[in-house]
Amino acid sequence: MNKKFIFNIIRIILKPFAVLYFWINRWIIHNKFKYELNNNVLGKPSLISYPFIFLYKITLKICDLFFFEFGNYALSKYKNFSKDHYSEQGIAYSHLKNITHEQKKQFYLNGRSRLEYFYNNNQYLLHFKNGDSFLDIACGYGRDIRFLSDNFDKSKIFGFDINPLALEVIKIGNQNSNVNVMSKSFIDFNFLNELKSGRYDWVLICHALSVVFESDLEKTLNLKRKLIKEFIRISNKGLLILDHAPEKKFRVQLEQNSRCGIFHNYIELFPSRHQGELYMMESNESFAYFWKKNI
Repeated sequence: MNKKFIFNIIRIILKPFAVLYFWINRWIIHNKFKYELNNNVLGKPSLISYPFIFLYKITLKICDLFFFEFGNYALSKYKNFSKDHYSEQGIAYSHLKNITHEQKKQFYLNGRSRLEYFYNNNQYLLHFKNGDSFLDIACGYGRDIRFLSDNFDKSKIFGFDINPLALEVIKIGNQNSNVNVMSKSFIDFNFLNELKSGRYDWVLICHALSVVFESDLEKTLNLKRKLIKEFIRISNKGLLILDHAPEKKFRVQLEQNSRCGIFHNYIELFPSRHQGELYMMESNESFAYFWKKNI
């Protein structure tokens, strides 16, 4: 008995339940719409639908509350789990531990940059110039640093990350003396405060803000607001954040034993528009938030 046969049997069993669910759900949604519209054009909802409408709304509310509490609890635990995940002892870069010097070099040279797509397709916004300075926050093993180094060889390119294994890959693979990386955490505000305002022309952070947490949603969002404010401060021309697309509802997605992602509306984390302009771009794997400073 193969998997396809079993799958088809399950589909046959589930189909009548799916059909029943469709018609009941359609009926409830339509009556709920008439109830909320409350006019004489469509008429009043069916009397028998009222308890179903009430049950439907209560169920949605309970689900929202449940997943909100689940998310807050997950954040309180993954606040520390995530730090361990990206540390030297964590699993994020554990594949770099037992490879040769040459393999590390190739890892750097063959790394695929997420920044490359956005730059190649949005140069009317991303006015990077050869000679501009760049800071890659949470640079990992340098996929975007290599792209910047290859295309802006006269630019000073800086990066930092908490994982020394990842930084070692950059140091082995990089041949550009204008590239400098160091071991730092971007949630270390003492370190960020030491950086002068406008020190770097362009500041980049790629898929790192979504794995930084505090003990609940409110504290997590406040932390991210503070971080974005600092990133904008130390940039001279603009900040580019690559991460997930904005979502109206807060949710947490468990991905690994020590890694999860938080999804929310990134747009609300940026400062008021009179301080700059926010542009958004999208690729197949990332969503870009580009903050262009008013100069």
